[in-house]
Amino acid sequence: MVRQRFFPPDGYVPKAHGYVLVDLDMQWDRDGVIADQVELLGEYWRRFGHSIERVIAEPPGDKAYRSDFRFRPGGAEVMRLLQPGDHLVIDSLEQV
Repeated sequence: MVRQRFFPPDGYVPKAHGYVLVDLDMQWDRDGVIADQVELLGEYWRRFGHSIERVIAEPPGDKAYRSDFRFRPGGAEVMRLLQPGDHLVIDSLEQV
């Protein structure tokens, strides 16, 4: 059984953060790929009546299979921002 070890402080309002990764340098914002992913994340989260606090896009050249999520620049920033109770919204589990 998995037990939750960290709980949000009383009165804390959970936030949603988005994370975007484009694997190929040539795809980096070509034809608005990043903007499309950001819009998809926002659209998904709005269905629940919420908005995304911030979307972090990984710099070009970082590939999901090359490095662990926490060691990528964007992944490290996401880990720094997330607090107990927050949500991470991603387009695909392959990105993490």
